[in-house]
Amino acid sequence: VPGVISDGETGRLVLPGNTQHLASAVLELLEDRATARRLADAARSLAARDYGMDRMVRTFEELYEQVLHGR
Repeated sequence: VPGVISDGETGRLVLPGNTQHLASAVLELLEDRATARRLADAARSLAARDYGMDRMVRTFEELYEQVLHGR
């Protein structure tokens, strides 16, 4: 997950098994709707840009071109 989510930019990261930190992060976002919205919007933009259908199609096209030309 840290390879996709940036803490404070596109979400909140907590250490595995740290239930207290997880609870605090959830409560913070429930109480601060503006921050929750900002993180959600940034995450949505990241997902569309880096993991959306257009990106997948471009990646496959590039792969097919490399295979076709023997690279």
